[in-house]
Amino acid sequence: MRIPSFDIECNQPSNEIIELGAVVGDTKMGLIIAKFSVLIKCSEPLSEWPKAHCKITDEMLATEGVTLIEGYEKLKSFITEHCKLKDGEVVNPLTWGGPDTEMLREQLARQGRVFAANNDRADPKEKFIFGSRSEDVKTIFRALCDANDLDRLGGLRKSMKRLELKFEGQTHRALPDALNTFLMYCKMLNLIKLGGIRK
Repeated sequence: MRIPSFDIECNQPSNEIIELGAVVGDTKMGLIIAKFSVLIKCSEPLSEWPKAHCKITDEMLATEGVTLIEGYEKLKSFITEHCKLKDGEVVNPLTWGGPDTEMLREQLARQGRVFAANNDRADPKEKFIFGSRSEDVKTIFRALCDANDLDRLGGLRKSMKRLELKFEGQTHRALPDALNTFLMYCKMLNLIKLGGIRK
């Protein structure tokens, strides 16, 4: 099964999106099929947080960044191609914790890109590529911790370590976070025992 994993990075404290990252992977094989990353131009100077933690600078956004709408179009093409979606189809991505897809949709709407409400088939407007929800991998990890009476706190990197996985790439960047979220999800799929679920 091909599924996307998605992440954003934002300026602080405004939460204006400055980077989109995604991978498409095969959950059956546990393999990454394709990777996507794009920087997004920011309407305000970057705060110290993204400079220090994401290693993203104002100069990088000015020279390499695209508008959010352009970034979304590139992302949509990437997801459509690698998830093999037909025209108008949408897909729910994996995310870690935060409301990344909702933030993307809301910020696109502020720039005039409005989608069908809840991807209503009767609504003539275009559907949002990520559908109306995402699959929160952090919630699944916390459920596993609860089931085993373990501490459920921890970010992505620490949670991966607890599952004997090594975080790949730079922390606090959209592409590595999306990639590692996918790897975390695949590892947890292998830990879940089938029981009581009927076909």
